[in-house]
Amino acid sequence: MAKKSENNIDAEELAGKSVFDELYEELALERQLKEIAEVTLAKERTRSESFEKLLNKLQADFDNHRKRTAETQKKSEEDGMFKVLEKVLSVFDIMEQAKQMIGDKKVNDGLDMVVRNLESSILAPFGVTEIPALGEDFDPNLHNAVQMVKAKNADEAGKVVEVFNRGFRMGERVIRHSVVKVAN
Repeated sequence: MAKKSENNIDAEELAGKSVFDELYEELALERQLKEIAEVTLAKERTRSESFEKLLNKLQADFDNHRKRTAETQKKSEEDGMFKVLEKVLSVFDIMEQAKQMIGDKKVNDGLDMVVRNLESSILAPFGVTEIPALGEDFDPNLHNAVQMVKAKNADEAGKVVEVFNRGFRMGERVIRHSVVKVAN
């Protein structure tokens, strides 16, 4: 092998890369990697935001579903209760009719006691109240007029003068309208 002098440049050295070229290539590679990382990061942020929006939408949908389900369940329970209460009210009607047919005071007193007990133990706990009718202004939302009579005076016009069947409501919802006679 030939010795190199300081001033002589080896052919291999000329053909190879300089240190600066290697550093330059490394920096270029690092820049490319950095750009790729930034693009990837931007894509992942966008994806993350999309997932966050989707999550928020799903949470809102679930909350709405939960509320609708609770409302539906409450309405179903109320409807079922109304059906049962309508049946119970028919028993009240039968007892009222029985009281009118039976002349015995003790039997009537017993029926009154049973009716009061049923009202306090079955109707009252569910907030069922009687719709005021006798002497009240006729209200088609609360009363069902089945008969009209001529008013005796101007004050009686439009008022309920007789109640054939008591009406009931639970809160603001009418279970059964009062069946009444109205003066006109």
